[in-house]
Parts: sequence; C-alpha cells; structure tokens
Amino acid sequence: MKLKELHIRNIASIERADIDFEKDLNDAITGDPASIFLISGDTGAGKSVILDSISMALYKKTPRIADVANASKNDYTDAEGEQIRVASIEQYTRLGISDKDESYSEVVFEGNDGRMYHARLTLGMKLGSKDKETGIRPIKHSKPTWEIRIDKGDWTKDSVEQTILDAIGLDFQQFGRMAMLAQGQFANFLTGDKKEREAILEQLTNTQHFTAYGEAINSLWKKAKTNQDRIQTIYDTEKPHTLSDEAVEQLTKEQQEGQKQLDIYDAKLKKFDEQLKLIEGILSKEKEQDQARQKVQELTIIISGDEYKNNKSLYSDWDATTNERHQLADLQRARRDEQTSKESLSQLQDKFNALSSDIIDRQAKTKAIEDAIQLNNEWIEKRKQHEDLFVKAREVEIKIGQYLEKVRKTDELAKGLKEEQGKTKSLLKAKSEAEENAKKAKDVVKAKENEIEELGNQRKALNPQAIDDQKSKKEAAKREIENIRKSYDDLETALKDANILREDIEKEKAQLSELKDASEKAEQVFLTKKTESEKADKLLTTMQMSIKDTLINLRHRLQEEQADTCPLCGQHIDYAHLNDDFNGVLTPLEDEQKRAAEAYQQATSQRDTARDSYKKFDGAHQIKAKNLKEADQKNDKAKEAIEAKAIAAGLNIQDPLIPQIEKLLGSLDEDITKLKAAQQEAEALQGKINALLEEKKPLDTLKSEAETAKTKAENAVNNNSETITRLDKEHKELTAECETIKSEISSQLSGYSDNWQTDIDNLLNKLKKDANEYNDHQKQLNDDSTKLESGTTLNNSLLQFSQSILTVCPEWKAEFDAKAYFCRDINREWADLLAEVTRLVSKIKDCKAVITSSTEGLTAYYQESGKTEKDLLMLIAQEPQVATARKFVVDTDSLLKSRNDAIVDAQKQIEVSLKALGLNERTELPDYQSVENEKNGTKALYDELFTNVVQIKGRLETHNNNIKRLKEIENDLAIAKQQFARWDKLNRIFGGTRFRTLVQTYILRPLLNNANIYLEQITDRYRLTCSEDNEQLSILVLDRYNKDQVRSVTVLSGGERFMISLALSLALSSLNRPDMNVNILFIDEGFGTLDEKSLDSVMQTLEKLQEIAGQTNRRVGIISHREELEERIPVKIQVVKKGEGRSMIEVTNA
Repeated sequence: MKLKELHIRNIASIERADIDFEKDLNDAITGDPASIFLISGDTGAGKSVILDSISMALYKKTPRIADVANASKNDYTDAEGEQIRVASIEQYTRLGISDKDESYSEVVFEGNDGRMYHARLTLGMKLGSKDKETGIRPIKHSKPTWEIRIDKGDWTKDSVEQTILDAIGLDFQQFGRMAMLAQGQFANFLTGDKKEREAILEQLTNTQHFTAYGEAINSLWKKAKTNQDRIQTIYDTEKPHTLSDEAVEQLTKEQQEGQKQLDIYDAKLKKFDEQLKLIEGILSKEKEQDQARQKVQELTIIISGDEYKNNKSLYSDWDATTNERHQLADLQRARRDEQTSKESLSQLQDKFNALSSDIIDRQAKTKAIEDAIQLNNEWIEKRKQHEDLFVKAREVEIKIGQYLEKVRKTDELAKGLKEEQGKTKSLLKAKSEAEENAKKAKDVVKAKENEIEELGNQRKALNPQAIDDQKSKKEAAKREIENIRKSYDDLETALKDANILREDIEKEKAQLSELKDASEKAEQVFLTKKTESEKADKLLTTMQMSIKDTLINLRHRLQEEQADTCPLCGQHIDYAHLNDDFNGVLTPLEDEQKRAAEAYQQATSQRDTARDSYKKFDGAHQIKAKNLKEADQKNDKAKEAIEAKAIAAGLNIQDPLIPQIEKLLGSLDEDITKLKAAQQEAEALQGKINALLEEKKPLDTLKSEAETAKTKAENAVNNNSETITRLDKEHKELTAECETIKSEISSQLSGYSDNWQTDIDNLLNKLKKDANEYNDHQKQLNDDSTKLESGTTLNNSLLQFSQSILTVCPEWKAEFDAKAYFCRDINREWADLLAEVTRLVSKIKDCKAVITSSTEGLTAYYQESGKTEKDLLMLIAQEPQVATARKFVVDTDSLLKSRNDAIVDAQKQIEVSLKALGLNERTELPDYQSVENEKNGTKALYDELFTNVVQIKGRLETHNNNIKRLKEIENDLAIAKQQFARWDKLNRIFGGTRFRTLVQTYILRPLLNNANIYLEQITDRYRLTCSEDNEQLSILVLDRYNKDQVRSVTVLSGGERFMISLALSLALSSLNRPDMNVNILFIDEGFGTLDEKSLDSVMQTLEKLQEIAGQTNRRVGIISHREELEERIPVKIQVVKKGEGRSMIEVTNA
C-alpha cells in the first residue's frame, strides 16, 4: 500500500492537521519525496498522535490502547461524570470541544489493487439527556463511526474492516510490525521469550497454517490411539464367544440327517401339488366346455336373423363400388376448382395492369439520373489537375504541422547547448578540490586504524573466552540439576495416581466376580427354559397330528357303518361338534406350550442383560488394568532416567536426593557469581577498545563523504561532456529533417500555392475547402452511377416478368400510363404474380381433363349396372353405417369359430391331464379333498423337522459369524496398530506446535541474515546468528572484536541493544511478501539511548534505506525530540503547542 494523505480534526492534542505525504514532504533541492523525514515537537505536544491517527482510521484501534491490561475491567469517570473505559477509542476525542466541532481521523491510501481508498474514523461529542434536577444536558462522547470510500464512490459503513484488510493485506498487528515501530517495542523480538518470537513470526509469515497442521496431526494421533484401544477391548471381549469343535461336528451331523429327511418329504409334497394341479385343471376345462357349447347355440340363432343378413349386404355393395364413388367425387371437385380459378385469374389482371404502369414510371426516372451524371462529369473534368492534392489534403496539413514543431525544437536545442557549454569550467574546478579532500580523509582514518589495532593486541592477553565458557558450563549444570528436581516431583505425583488406580481395580474385582456368577446362572436358566419350550412344542405337535389322524379315521368308520348312535355311550352322534370335542383334549397342552414359550423368552432377555453387563464391566476393568500397567512401566522408566541423570550429575542415589540437590545448587550459585564478577572485569577492558572504535566512526564518515563528493564531481564533469555532445548531434539531425519536410511540402503544393510559407493559415483553410467540394462532387457522381446501374438492371428484369405473363395470357396486352406502384420489393411482386398466373392457368387445364375422364367412366358404369347417379349418392350417404355393419358380421363369425375351437382345445387338455395322472377314463379321477388331506399330513411332519434343522443351522451360522467377526476384529486391530504407529511417528516430529517451530527455525536464519545487512551499516562489531537445532528460536549475538564470542543480550548497553533491535525490526518490516508492502516506515522514539557517534551510524543507515535490499522506494518517518536530528533532517513535520492542550502541525522542507 501507499500512504497518500492524513487529515486530523480534534484528535487528542492535535486540533487540525492536513498532511500530504507525497507533495508536502519533498526534498528542497530535487523536489522528489524525501527519503527520510522527522516528526518533532516538545514532550506531550502529540508526536505519537500522528501514528495513532493513522492506526485508528485503518483499524479502529491504536498500539497504545491495544496493550492496555485488563481492558474490560479498567474504567474511569471524566469531569462530566461520564464513565469511560481506559482502552476505548472515544478517549482520543480532544478535550474541550463542543458537540458542533468535528473530530475524526482520515487516511487516504492506494491499495495493493491500485485503487484509491479513504478510511475515516469519526469521534466527537454529543448532548446527553436533560438532568431532571438541574435541567442541564451534559456533553458526552459520541459513538465512533467507521467509514470507507473507494475511488470517487460514496462513503459506506458496510464491511469496512474486511475491505481495508483486502486492500492492504495486513491486519492490525502485522501493520504495526511492518510500518510502525512504536515506543517500547524495538526490543520485543530480540529480548522476548519463545512465545513472543513465535507470535511475531506467525503474524508476519502466515505460519499459523503449520500450527493448524500440527494440531491436526496431534488430533489424528489421539484418534488413532483411541481407535486402537477400542478395537483391542472389543477383541478381548468377543474372543471367548465361539463353539468347540466337538459341538460343531455334532450339530453339523444332525443338520445333514435332518436335511436328507426334508428332501424326502419335499419330494412327496411336490408330487401331491402336481396331482392337485392336474385334477383342478381337468375340472376347470370341463366347466369351460359347458360354457362354450352354450355360446355356440346363441351365435347360430343370430346368424340366421335379418340384422346379420342386412349388414352383410350393405358392406358388400360398398366394397363393389369403390372406383365409381371415387370418380364421382373427383368430377364434383374438378367442377368447383375450375370455377374458382377463373375468378382468381380475372382479379390478377388488375394487378398486372398496375405493375405495367410502374415499369413506365421507372424508365422515366432512369433517364433523369443519366442527365445528372453528364453535368457532374463536366464539373470534375475542369479540376482534374489537382485531384492528387485534394485526396491527400489531410496528409499535407499534418506534414506542415510537423515542420513547424521541428523548427521550434531546433531553437530550443540551440539554447540548451549554449547553457551546458557555460558550465564546463566550474565543474572541472570542483572535481580537483574533491580529489584533494578525499586523499586527506583517507590518511586520517588509516592513522586511527593503526591505533585501534595496537589496543586490540593488548586485549587478547586477557582471554575472556575461558571465563564465558566456564560460566556457560556452570549455568548448564544448574539447569540440569533443576530439571532433575522437577522430574523427581513429577514422579512422586505419578506414583500417587497409580496407587489410587490400583486400589480402584482391587475393589472392582469382587464386583466383576459377582457379575460373572450372575451371567453363568442366567445362562443355565436360559438352557433349562429352552429345553422345556422345545419339549412343549414337540408334545403339542405330536398330539395335534395324532388327534387329527384319529378324528379322520373315526369319522370314516362311522360314516361307512351309517351309525347315528355312539356304540360306547348310546348318545346321538353330532358330526358338527366332533372336531370341538377332540380339540378340547389339546387345550392343556396348548396352555403349557404358551407358558413355556413365555418363560423361554423371559430367560433369553435376562441372559442377554446379564451377559452384556458382565462384558461392559469386564471391558472397562481391563482398560483400567492396562492403564495401570502402562503407568507402572512409565514410572519405572522415569525413575531409571532420574537415577541416571543423578549419577551423571555426581549424586549418590543410595542417599536422599533432595538434600544433595539443594546443596549442589547452592555451590553452583556461588561459582556463577564469581564468574560473573570476572566477566564484568573483562568487559571493562573491552569498553576502552569500544571508546577508540567510537572515535573512529566520525572519521569513517568524513572519509565516506569525501569519497562520495569526489565521485559526484567526476560524474558531473562526465555528464556535462556527454550532454554537450548529445545536444550538438540532436541539433544537426533536427535541422536536416526540417529541410527534408520543407522540400516535400513544396513539391506537393507546386502549381496550387508556390509561396505557401507566406500565409500558412489561409493556405490550409483554402485547401480544406477546395478538397471538401471536390470530394462531394466525386461522391455524388459515384452515387448516381450506382443508382443508374441498379435501375437499369431492375427495369430489364421487370420487363422479362411482363413478357412471361403475356405469353401465358396474350389477351392482357395493352398500352399503359406511367404510375408508381409502392411496395417493399417490386421484384417479389412480379415474381409472385407470374407464379400465381401460371399456377391458375395450369390448374384450369387440369380440371378440364379430370371432368372429361370422370364423365366417361361414370357413363359406362350407369349403362352396365342399370343404376343412376342418385343411387350412387344414396350409397355414399350411408358411409357412417358401413364400418358398424362390417364389424358386426366379422365379430359374430369370429366368436363362433373361437367357441368351437375352445371346445376342442379343452377336450385335448383333459386327455393330456388324465394321461399325466396315469388314468384311462374320467371315472377313475380321485377325489380332490382326499389328496389334499394326505398332503397336509405330510406338510405337518415337514414343518416340524424343518424347525429343528433351522435352529441347528442358526447355531452354526452364529458360530461362523462369531469366527468371522473375530477375524475381522483381528484385521481391524492390525490396521489400527499400523495407523497408530504411523501417526505416533509423525506426532513426535510434527505434532502440536512442533511443526510451526520447525518451520520458523528455517525462517529465522534468513531473517537474521537480512538483519545483519542493516546491522553492518550501523556497526561492524556485532553479528546475529542462531544455532542449527534451534527449537527455542534463540538469537545469538556474536562479538567480532572478541573472536566472535557469543554475548548475552542482557549485558549489552542500551544503545547497543537499540541498534541491534532496530536492525531486527527493519528486517521484520521488509519481509518479502507481495501483499505486505507499506511505502513509509515510522519509528517512534528509541534514539535517546544513543550517543552522538552511534546516532550518526543509525541515521546513515536509515538515510540509505532505499538502497538496501527489500526496502526499495521506502521512506522513513522518525518521531524524536533530539536536537541533533532537528539539525540533520531538513524535512520535518513539527507538532507545535498552542496552549490549553492544543497543538498544530507545521511542515518544513528546508
């Protein structure tokens, strides 16, 4: 993005400000936007308010209120009694304004899409509700209004935040890192902990994606572990539920024997079904025969009646006169068409007369066009000699304009050449002076470098590296001891948790045993009730079959003996109640069977409930036991690791560790304190070397400035020489071009205006007028010629149409007067007329031929048949009854034939069925009911045996399903273990925040290399780096003056820390992302910790910022109150106090 303008009205202390960053803050010499500018003013004037105003317009928040702690619980009450939150944006409204005064901050910027945006946050005051006691309306803060306008569109409050984010590509935190280095935030990335550095890198590099990836991997790892544990529990629970091999063998044998007997019964049942089907078919066919014979008698009566005879006579006559009826219809149609065609032809003659008059009119108009063409040709011939000039009149006009422009440029080049030749002498003198100054500065710097080198050799004898190494070792040993102490405490907690879990498992064992006993008892009851139910079913089925057979035999015997009285009791036999008497014997058995089935169902439900309770409790118990085992193993490993670390640290594991750890930590603290004192002594010696280096910096600056001045002077002399040569060459070339163009124009105007240079304006006006007139006549001639050609062609075409029509109708020929015929297409009118006349004449001819042919044919029919035209017309009138009559006769004949055929077919089917039954005569056919009774007896035996086979099959299928299920669970468990192993490996490397940290370690090194580019511009002493395996994202500071020793950030001086932090901040703000470009970098304070020499180095770096990679065309705005910067930076935004808490803005360019 590019910041263009900032407009402030009554924000904080600033009453009014209008800053144009591209037009107001320019270099006084070049006029280009200044690469660096200063925002200065007294303390409290409102320098930082400028940055706050930019931030609030773009994000509705500022760095100062964004960092407020406990923002939601931190309020205060102002003088008007209004309660205001410390972190609210409303408090930026300038104190003392009225409800009429404006209060807003507006930023104008160019977005990454090239469009112009206006973002505005409006604050202000308003009158509150009237106080009931005083009657005064207190003044209160208005609710903020956030608006945006794109290009010249309307202001809108919709989606302001998202629109700005899309246009800039930065959120509030990212904008602060990229464009605003606010007070107190320079050292955050350098001195902050790992979390702060992670947060900053995540905002600027979008590594939050890798955080999401890491969390997703960790989540999938947890799911894989849960899935593995779940399947393992299912496997352990399902494994016991299968049959023994002996039980499977016995059940398989019983199933095979039962299936064989079922096949025998099935064959008998199929034979019974076939017999019943054949008997039923014979009875059905005999019934069909009786119905068909009755229908044949009815149809024979109909055929002998008058209705049948009359209908047959009608359609026979109709079929015999087909040709004659068609001839009569053709004769009537031809007479009608002939009359109609003659009437239409008479009407078309009137149209022919009108179109013929139109031809005479068109011939007269064509003659008038020929006369106009003759006159135009005579006018053009008189001006033919200037035709080429008139055609190219516009080209001549342009060429004259080019000639005048080149003459003007030739004069300007001559003037510029003379000015450059006058500068040469002064530039050569400045070059000589710059070379002399550069030589003197180089000699002074060399002398200072020799002095520094001598002091550096003296410092090497102190060997501070050994002190740093010893201190690092002691600190590492201390961290290791502290880690042992923490691990020991964690182990104690884990052991306590394991003991609690162990006690829970012991308590559950008794409850698990009770559930197991209950499950086994329920299984025994289930088997008992199942046996009782099966016995009751078998007894009832057997009794039912036995009683049915007995009842059937008894009924047959009594009927055969024709007995009405029972031989045992002497009572009358009622056959209707015989079944009820015998069925009453079954009632107790049916009740017993029902009771046994209900008891079996209840036992099944209780067995399933007890089994499920035991399985669930046993599964949970096994999981707890497994967790206890894993916890014990983990605690044992932790104990071994602690003891190993303790032994490595020199502790005696046979004695209590805590007292030994406390004693060892105290000893290490004393050693570290002594080493720090020695380190400070070595740094004091280094301070002397640093002082000499600081003395050298201004000398380096003078040397660099002298070299720069020398280079500029040499470049100025070279540029002057090159300019003189270039201008002289261009002047000669342009003079030659002017002569060439002048010659071409004179050639084209020869004979028309030989003295064209005397009055060019009049010449151009006259040429334009003559050319336009000539072109108009030429265009008119072309138009008339085209009209003449098309008119002649059309007239010839129309005459051909006329002759064709007269050939067909010669009686239409006559003399005609000229009269126009108005229509859209005259050709179409004549063509349609010719086609219609030709069609009608042909049709009349065809009608006469049909009338002659039909009349001859009908005359012969009337003479041969003795009938008249009236008789034929009466037959035609009966056409609607012909189809009905034909259908009646045909349907009657067809139905009679089908009934006779049905009688024969039914007899054949009866004979085939008797043969299939093995019978010769119909009288041998068995009784249908007797066969069906035998079938039902066999079906009852089949159903009983089938039930037993199905039960055996069900048990075997359940066993096979359990085996199959167990194998599936084994496969699932193997897959789950494989998946868990894969995710476990990924989780150890990338899970949680590890993926993001890994990526950020790769980002940190190039970031530090980029920071070193800026740091080298400020100081050659320090360099930033990091370790290869840098999980903590630590930043190391190398001291080049001390053999690249690593120095702690905490021992750096305030100025040194500021310079390193500034380099890091510049590197962070120049991260190479296309959507993270801001054309101005604001730096708020931080320069107060620098001495004059360090300040000079920092300023040189910022002044050359645009030349450093990643900062092309970037400007720097510094907020500071140091006087040195006031003198050094000519372009300023000055915040001037006006009194009463008000400030004003003044922009200075010199």
